[in-house]
Amino acid sequence: KEEEIWLPVLKRAALTGHPVASFHLGKFYLKKEENTLEGIWFLAQAQKGGHPLAKNYLKNKEIGEIFPPKIKEDFVDLKRVVQAIKSLQPPNPPKRNFLFEGPESYSASKLFSATECEYLIAVSYPNLKPAIVYNTNEQHKEVNVVRTNSSSTFHLNRQDFLLNFLARKIMYFSGEPLANGEQLVVLKYAPGEEYKPHFDFLDPRVPGLKEEVEVKGQRIKTVMVYLNEDFEGGETEFVTTEKTFRGPTGDGLLFHNVIKNGAPCLKSRHAGRPVLKGEKWLAVRWIREKPLLGLG
Repeated sequence: KEEEIWLPVLKRAALTGHPVASFHLGKFYLKKEENTLEGIWFLAQAQKGGHPLAKNYLKNKEIGEIFPPKIKEDFVDLKRVVQAIKSLQPPNPPKRNFLFEGPESYSASKLFSATECEYLIAVSYPNLKPAIVYNTNEQHKEVNVVRTNSSSTFHLNRQDFLLNFLARKIMYFSGEPLANGEQLVVLKYAPGEEYKPHFDFLDPRVPGLKEEVEVKGQRIKTVMVYLNEDFEGGETEFVTTEKTFRGPTGDGLLFHNVIKNGAPCLKSRHAGRPVLKGEKWLAVRWIREKPLLGLG
């Protein structure tokens, strides 16, 4: 098909911020019912980039039929996009598929669309840094041989419509309030890189972490979303139970870091196995038991 030739080129241009490409890609996605939200997002980016027709296109009756008037206005006015996000729910709640106990784990098929995964990878590239871990002896974060990959953290000043929408998808899958999610982190693993066995829960016996658990709450759950699949190795392995998981592009993995009484789940110790070939991209969000500031 002709579409298969020009669409990838248009996507690449739009994801690098080209307003004309964003405008035409947005119009294209709006014609496909399953890609409505992507279409609105790209049109909003076109408007932000100064495209003269994007704002009027966003105001047309087609958009009004999809969203209530107030939300439609908020999409047009980018300064009020956070208010729009707070009133928006994913169109279809993700179905949880039980995987195994130890730790209690679930998967979700196509939690993110392929376009959403491509976008996350594209906006993560410029901000990749060596991934860090918490040094329990020195009580600070540092680069450590236990974790050899790169990461990109989406702080509040890097949030946009689509990132907040994806955050809501993750929290919907987790079953926890939106405000309980930490900032979204995207991880990149090159060949040979890995994350050795570790826990995601915060050990309250460690002085530097005890206060954090008291104020912000424990990390009770972890959600991972697999952003690509064109690599070898890199499985997520729960080392105690020898269970492994690797999802195709867009699939989500949810596992509990604590047991029902709130105590740390010792079976949640897991590792990101070394990548053998290609690059592995993964989005991660840690879920707290208490609300955090802002949208997380």
